[in-house]
Amino acid sequence: MRSKKYIISSIIVAGLVTGIIVFVVFYPFQPQPPQEPEEVFNFELSITSHENDSLVQSTAIVLRGNTSGSPDINEIVVNGKNAISLESNFKKWGVILNLINGSNQILIDIIYNITYEIKNALDFWIIADTNPFPKDLDRPDSSYQDMNNDGIDGMCDNAIFVSKGGSDLNSGDITHPMLTIIAGVAKANESGEKDVYISEGTYNGSVAMVDGISIYGGYSESDLWSRDVSTYPIINSTKEVDNHIIGVKAHNIHSPTYLDTMEIITGNSTSGTSCGIWCYNISDFMLSINNCIIYTGNGGDGMNEANGMNGLSGDPGDSGGVPPAPGLGGSFYWAGGNGGAGGPAIVVPLPGLPGSPGVGGASGGAGGIIGLPGLPGANGASGVNGINGAVGDGYGTTVNNFWYGFNGDNGGNGAYGGGGGGGGGGGGVVIALIPFFGGGGGGGGGGGSPGYGGHGGIAGGGSIGILVIEANITITHNIIFTGDGGNGGNSGNGGNGGVGGNGGAGGPGGIGANFGGNGGHGGKGGAGGAGAGGAGGISFGIYCYNSISSISDNLYTIGTGGSGGLSSGNNGVQGESGDVYI
Repeated sequence: MRSKKYIISSIIVAGLVTGIIVFVVFYPFQPQPPQEPEEVFNFELSITSHENDSLVQSTAIVLRGNTSGSPDINEIVVNGKNAISLESNFKKWGVILNLINGSNQILIDIIYNITYEIKNALDFWIIADTNPFPKDLDRPDSSYQDMNNDGIDGMCDNAIFVSKGGSDLNSGDITHPMLTIIAGVAKANESGEKDVYISEGTYNGSVAMVDGISIYGGYSESDLWSRDVSTYPIINSTKEVDNHIIGVKAHNIHSPTYLDTMEIITGNSTSGTSCGIWCYNISDFMLSINNCIIYTGNGGDGMNEANGMNGLSGDPGDSGGVPPAPGLGGSFYWAGGNGGAGGPAIVVPLPGLPGSPGVGGASGGAGGIIGLPGLPGANGASGVNGINGAVGDGYGTTVNNFWYGFNGDNGGNGAYGGGGGGGGGGGGVVIALIPFFGGGGGGGGGGGSPGYGGHGGIAGGGSIGILVIEANITITHNIIFTGDGGNGGNSGNGGNGGVGGNGGAGGPGGIGANFGGNGGHGGKGGAGGAGAGGAGGISFGIYCYNSISSISDNLYTIGTGGSGGLSSGNNGVQGESGDVYI
């Protein structure tokens, strides 16, 4: 085995933020004619960084060749160590080396079988690329160039093709495309993480992305699958699921995945949020959304909510009975006090007993002195009214990895009315040695029950171009149009408190004048507080929660936030709007 040695004599390094590209020019020494069926190409590669003098770690070295045959690459040797054994077609795909601990000087030997004709042995080039997407030797990009000479921008043999003229029963290759994006993604996943290339046309229904399966639009089947910026396949989603309309779902993405050159349209929601792309549970910067056009519909209006229930009336107190029996207090809610017993009169007359206090503090009436009536019980106090519901802000929050506006809080319930005090018993008396009992006091009326708080209005739905929940992704060169946020729902009023029960009348005395005192009336229950109006829905091009995504070079046309719902207490706030919320 002999070797041809090629020394890199000039190196141009461009860009380190997304990758280092090294263009290599080879000047050969005079080679000797091969005498054995193997050749060794020896490359000495030196890479210089603009930021430091060391090669970025975990760099991918991509070797590409242009030959008339397809030489079998047997192995790659880097710095004297076997880096990779190959069975792939070098002409078509090139070779990838993953250098975990890079250094400034790299010596690369390519050992290949020379039984194939070599058109130009010098027509090889090397790219050092820090991009963490090693499988994408010709990843579709905004240059729309065919970098690997397979006839399309992209990798023909590493993709599932989808067109409006296809069938989901097809294999998905370039000559037998599938019909729907959903089926194309499933086929790509089954076949080993291939990408999906979409031809022009409108594809109805929401699309769920799969980890490692990129979706690229911009293709035209009618033009031999050429790709350019004017061709945007459309994902059109109008069906509400759990009250929301979603164009593209990107969940559980943990390896490099792209969404590129697609138009995404979501319809108006009737009660929830219209969202173009919904992203969550994504490893750092493993998802890139590039060169897309997004139109989101209006958010739905929040529902108006009901009034609180009215309180019930308190029970009335019993009237005083046959002397000296007292009346019992009303006892349905906060009970009224029992009336006091009339004073006895056997030999020596005695005063009547005082009435019992009502629950809640109303005092009972004092018993009457000898021969005089008892005093009435005090009325129960009215219950305190409930507080009005509070409102949240206009930015909303996240629940179960999705955005929701703040509903208005319910109003507080009122307090129970106090029970009336029982009337005092009349005093006993002896006339001509004849005893007469005093009348029993009337029972206090029971307090009324409180009114319940009004229900808070429901927040309006949002209009969100890209929703990113607890994930860091890349969003560049997109055009985003959002609709208006939905209006918040009106709240319900608080219910009225129940009226207190009437106090019972005092019972008659033995001689008429020494009757029992009347029971106090129960207090009215407090009214419930009004619910707060629901917040208006938001309108944002990009809404990020707990995210530090890379966002650049996007254009926005943004709708307005929805109006807050009305309330007799606190109106809901207007929904916020803007290009980006982080």
